[in-house]
Amino acid sequence: MSPQDETGTRPTEDRPPDEAPPPAGNGFSRLGQSPVHFLSAVVMLTTDKLWETVVPDWLKPLALTERLQLLALISLLIFLVCGLSVMLIQYCVVDDRFTAACAKGVALGILAGIPYAVGTTEMGLIFVAWSGLNELQKQGKQ
Repeated sequence: MSPQDETGTRPTEDRPPDEAPPPAGNGFSRLGQSPVHFLSAVVMLTTDKLWETVVPDWLKPLALTERLQLLALISLLIFLVCGLSVMLIQYCVVDDRFTAACAKGVALGILAGIPYAVGTTEMGLIFVAWSGLNELQKQGKQ
């Protein structure tokens, strides 16, 4: 049993030292690996941009029921294209496990398949920036 002082805690010399401060470096030393590859983020961004550029022009001349049908079809196609592309990139390029690659493909496919470019563009830009910082970190170590 270790001795205690008046406050009921162990003296400082018996306590384990706090964690050491992070090593000084290029500022990226504590940045973890990006969850998705750079190409996966680019695929998500490009398929998401279809909602702002091409799809509105396709929907303008159609009636409401035809718009909804075409919107559902385009959303499904974008989900499939983005999801399969991300899955293959993560599985073949990054060497993720098949289940992890499928999960990332489904998640990013759902984000890209949402018929509005609300948060997907920002998420894609975050992943692109994160991947770029990882590359800078690798170059700083060499």
